[in-house]
Amino acid sequence: MTGGVSWRTVAEPIGRRLLKGLPNFIFVRYYNARDLEDDIEIRLRSARLTRAKLLKGLEAPSLFIELEVFNLSPYLDVRVTAVRSLFSACDEEGLEHTFAHLDDWAAFELPRGRPCPLHLWHCPNEYQTAILSTYSEAHFSLNLFVTLRVESPIGMAHPIKLFRTVDLAGRWPQGL
Repeated sequence: MTGGVSWRTVAEPIGRRLLKGLPNFIFVRYYNARDLEDDIEIRLRSARLTRAKLLKGLEAPSLFIELEVFNLSPYLDVRVTAVRSLFSACDEEGLEHTFAHLDDWAAFELPRGRPCPLHLWHCPNEYQTAILSTYSEAHFSLNLFVTLRVESPIGMAHPIKLFRTVDLAGRWPQGL
């Protein structure tokens, strides 16, 4: 320690600045986009079926998904430019069918070592609402597939996460 300040406190900001100053070809050689994909973690916090309040008191079914994204990369701060989520359900034969998808193009920064909350909101159509309510009432499993589009100094990365047996906390209101 120097003057009551640890070496780590002094060295960490200097190390970050040096890493940012390194040319990209060094990162690509020793830390590539595949490593970055492995270092970005996606966790499901909750998925809820709710009602959305629209104009003039109209209500519509909505699907609200709360995720948390972690950048575990020791080297890079990244920018998430798109999120794609797909819901799928299994039929009687066990075949999986995608019935709802949502693309979100809102970009956000994802600094290294920090979690970032991510909220997706989807208004399902009548067909999707029937599937969601049937599976929710019968306690059947739904699968959620999430992929991110991540820009970084070493190129694009596409981390993917599949959540099996998503439990939709809540029920569809009567009459939907």
